[in-house]
Amino acid sequence: MPSVNAKVVLSNRKEILKWQIHSVIGNPSLCEFFHSLAIGQVSPEVFINKDYHDFLLKAKVGNSVIGEFFDINIQCKLNEIAQNFGNFFLFELQILEDYQLPLQKENDAFEILISNSTQLSLSSFKLSKKLNRKDLLCQDIVEWIKKNGGGWKEKITTKSIGKSFINDLLNAI
Repeated sequence: MPSVNAKVVLSNRKEILKWQIHSVIGNPSLCEFFHSLAIGQVSPEVFINKDYHDFLLKAKVGNSVIGEFFDINIQCKLNEIAQNFGNFFLFELQILEDYQLPLQKENDAFEILISNSTQLSLSSFKLSKKLNRKDLLCQDIVEWIKKNGGGWKEKITTKSIGKSFINDLLNAI
């Protein structure tokens, strides 16, 4: 089973995959080999990008890491190119000018903590099966506070101060 050295870079020269030796099964085209490499079929520990189809793929071949590289058509067969020109393959993903990275909001733990600490919460009351006027008034007060953007910043505060505030207001009315 022949092997090749492969490296993958973006058009801005950012390395995605450093030089690594990979075995070649069969006689795939350069495009087919790259596809297998990108999705982890060649080496399970290598996964490049599920959206690599959005990029234009270019391939170059050379005899060594520091030698001169030549552009080759990605439809050429890998084994034939390796035998005739060298087994160092440089794959370059060209980012198209109109390509926009998909926006993914990262879940930053610090931002989640801040969001949770500043989020307002309201008291909840256990209501009897038969609602009396006091229970209905209590629900109305909680709903009014919620509707007007009120609440307490911490759940502990909500359970102690918030609940007693609503009860005191309820008893005063």
